[in-house]
Amino acid sequence: MSPKQPRAAKRASFESDIIAVASEEFGRRGFEGFSLRKVAQKMGCAVGTLYLYFDSKEDLLHAVVEASFRALLESLRALPPANSAREMFRNAFRAYVEFGLKHPHHYRCAFAQPSPTPSAKYQPHAAFDLMREKVKAGVRAGVFQSNDAEVITQIIWASMHGLTSLLIARPEFPWEPRNVLIDSLSDALLTGLFRAKPQSH
Repeated sequence: MSPKQPRAAKRASFESDIIAVASEEFGRRGFEGFSLRKVAQKMGCAVGTLYLYFDSKEDLLHAVVEASFRALLESLRALPPANSAREMFRNAFRAYVEFGLKHPHHYRCAFAQPSPTPSAKYQPHAAFDLMREKVKAGVRAGVFQSNDAEVITQIIWASMHGLTSLLIARPEFPWEPRNVLIDSLSDALLTGLFRAKPQSH
């Protein structure tokens, strides 16, 4: 083993620890209350040490959000097998919204804060790509009224995002029970997107 390998592994481990601590701080305090000094204190290092790993507060928060969305991706991948395409999309819809509600600060940072690299070409997250692949499989199976997988994916994604954002931003609104609201919206959405089942005679 090269002497550089243990050093690289140690660096990667420390960077992972920084992201974990920053994620906890960010989850408690949000964007405005998030402090690199607090992260450094919990890590037992100087603030300057953090800059050896991340260029700025925004760069660290980007890494925090990416880590949290990898968790979303894993939760979508780990969904149990469904009995139908409709049930599978219904479960994915619920998993997405529940993720956002569980990590509201991370979710806000991902969708409401300016990107730390605004000039970079936007790349959809792997969770979106996973949803697109599921939609493409549905298109091939003939379950959707349309064959445009990109439009269908964006409709589902926008609907999940819209409900999640509203529940996070307006908790004081007299919402119906969340489970009822999430499932009712996903059912209405899928009814509009799916082909009607042939009537039995």
